[in-house]
Amino acid sequence: MLRRLLVLLVALVALPVFAQQTYVREFRMGFTPYPPSFDAAGYDQSYQIIQQHADLISHTFQAGIPWDDALISSSYRDYPASLQQEWDFLLEADANNVPGMARYVSMLPTNIQYNSLATLWNENGPGQPLGAPWDTAAFNSPQVKTALLNYSIALIEAFQPEYFGLGVEINILMAKRFDVWSDYKQLNQYLYTELKQRYPDLYVFPTIQYEHMLGLHDASRQLADYLSAFYPTVLWWEMYELMFYSDAFVISTFPYLSYNNQIYDGYYDLAFNLATVHGIPVAIDQMGSLSRDVDVGPVILRGSEEVQLNTIYYLLAACYQSDVLFAVNFFTVDYAENYGNNPISLSWAYAGLFNPDGTPKPVAALWDLFLAIPYQPPQ
Repeated sequence: MLRRLLVLLVALVALPVFAQQTYVREFRMGFTPYPPSFDAAGYDQSYQIIQQHADLISHTFQAGIPWDDALISSSYRDYPASLQQEWDFLLEADANNVPGMARYVSMLPTNIQYNSLATLWNENGPGQPLGAPWDTAAFNSPQVKTALLNYSIALIEAFQPEYFGLGVEINILMAKRFDVWSDYKQLNQYLYTELKQRYPDLYVFPTIQYEHMLGLHDASRQLADYLSAFYPTVLWWEMYELMFYSDAFVISTFPYLSYNNQIYDGYYDLAFNLATVHGIPVAIDQMGSLSRDVDVGPVILRGSEEVQLNTIYYLLAACYQSDVLFAVNFFTVDYAENYGNNPISLSWAYAGLFNPDGTPKPVAALWDLFLAIPYQPPQ
């Protein structure tokens, strides 16, 4: 298969007309518009790259839920002014820079620590503490179900995506709060069922953090160890069960974050095998690899341009050879220390395909070779 890919890439360079007639790419390739700096120049740079180097744009919403407003309305015009401004900014930026480009939109119903419901977005802005009844509400409570359904409808109606993520890397919640996981699965079933009734052609799914599913992060490894005597398959079997209410097996993958873990032949077999059992495609909603080492305090996250090139090649080759909907490299441009110098911010600081000055890394040329293959929706 790798030889076939090399032949293909050579053909694309030497014989583009022949390649267009012979080869097709059945997965979309995209980015999020997270900018290298939070100013007009940063957003312009990110959108320009998406315009020239993608056929999918991804928006992920993780800053909180307007719980009170969403309980009674599925129109974002009834939500806090600051939320309306953020959505309007993104909608206008999309319309001005990537009109007509396919969209993937995802939301997070938990807080960013993955240990409770998402924080509140109200007139004071995002990230507000939860008050009654939300501070004690279960994931499967009627109020939470109604509010999240309305919020999901608001996102879908505003952004008109082709793909919708119900929960971002939601197995991290399972790892940290296994006591509420059954409640969350009921919420996922409810949202999926209701949304598919309203939007039958929309791809709807939760997303899974792949290295957590492999037990390569502390929280998941601890859960697996705790349940090893009577439920040794918990990390992947629970994802198998979750997929009964999903249109795709969607993963995020950052191998370098798992104690400098490196991918190997067969690294993604578990994802593809579980998808095959359910008869659904795979998608990669977040991926990335560092182009240089990053010191995050207790450890050094390893990276180089060669490692980045090899990692992204492996992922794109797997997408080309398999039943995959899309692949999203999370960042377009390195943001260096513009997001701060704390360990969490630095963890993705050099995972873009372009340097902060806009010059392409070696991996950008590889990305563009795959992008040059004409896209054809999967049959």
